[in-house]
Amino acid sequence: MLVGGADVSGDRRREGQRNYIAFLVGTEERINKIYKDIGINGIHMSELSEKQRMQVHRNLNFNSKNVHAWCLHVQRQRIENYILNHDRLRNYKKPKVNIHKNFDYHLLNSLKAELESFAYSHKQEFSDIVIQTDSDMSDTIEQWNMMRVDEGRAYELADAVAWLNQRNIPIDSCNDMDLREDIKLSMEQDLLK
Repeated sequence: MLVGGADVSGDRRREGQRNYIAFLVGTEERINKIYKDIGINGIHMSELSEKQRMQVHRNLNFNSKNVHAWCLHVQRQRIENYILNHDRLRNYKKPKVNIHKNFDYHLLNSLKAELESFAYSHKQEFSDIVIQTDSDMSDTIEQWNMMRVDEGRAYELADAVAWLNQRNIPIDSCNDMDLREDIKLSMEQDLLK
């Protein structure tokens, strides 16, 4: 069975909330092994000591064909606010939720080919991946027509990825993607005609 984890990180002062999205998928066995190898139960980076955070970073290993991890620099809050406050959207009759859905659509387009390829290589469909997340990513996962469950080990690993990337700490075998400009331009084409 394939499982995934998703989490967001950001800050209010510099780049806004939902600045980074961590997303990972893997076999349940590989996710459990990565988690076990870290050696800490209950990985929530903001609650760990500095020594424990270093232990998580040192032992976080996505170097396997049975797991794939992404760190996506998206600046979601900033881009959505830009679209919402743009002059061409002033008389926009559709609710704000459509702007969120448009963002999610373009975010998925950035990952879908790799996700489908990964799922296919494990004889599963993209829509079969069960994603563990908290409420920050629940609407996105539902918009992508994927099954969502409450937090678990994959979610805790995603929390670590998001936390580390927000602090510009590189992670081996994690695919860093800067999607800010691509998503912004795509949303402008869709919504600011």
